[in-house]
Amino acid sequence: LKEILEPIKIKDVKIKNRIVMAPLIMGHSTQEGHVTPQDIAHLARRAKGGFGLIITGTVMATKLMVPFMVPRTLNLNDDSFIPGLSLVVDACHAFGAKVFIQLFMGAGRQGDTAPDGTPPYAPSQVPWIRPPKSTHDVASRLRVSMDESAPPIPREMTIEEILSEEIEYAKACRR
Repeated sequence: LKEILEPIKIKDVKIKNRIVMAPLIMGHSTQEGHVTPQDIAHLARRAKGGFGLIITGTVMATKLMVPFMVPRTLNLNDDSFIPGLSLVVDACHAFGAKVFIQLFMGAGRQGDTAPDGTPPYAPSQVPWIRPPKSTHDVASRLRVSMDESAPPIPREMTIEEILSEEIEYAKACRR
């Protein structure tokens, strides 16, 4: 168990120990997905507490999928989000922690209907079939949506939309 406190290297990133904060959507960001002081404080506290690596909660990569996400999810779908995320990184680095971003494109057919009634976008109209509930199936008991109705039939994305999403995701990766 002593190895947990030893440094580790992931590609070119040296991490001070092997204690990792798993990604969690905290819902602290603004409605538009910008970092707030609460985001910075929350993650900096984890860094101060000794985590060597902090993985942010979901950070949306593209604008198209934002309406289908949990409200107040962080975004990185344009350059306006960089300054706030840089503050998070700087705050965590101050305590020796590294930060990775969980960059997300959307839930596709598993997504919920947007607040305006738009069905989720997906590569096809094939709906998601929810697994049967089981007292032993933790995943089915912890679903974000507890709606027992049939999942929405997704709107099939056009080839142009799919290609655009690929480009926008790549742009978010470069940011």
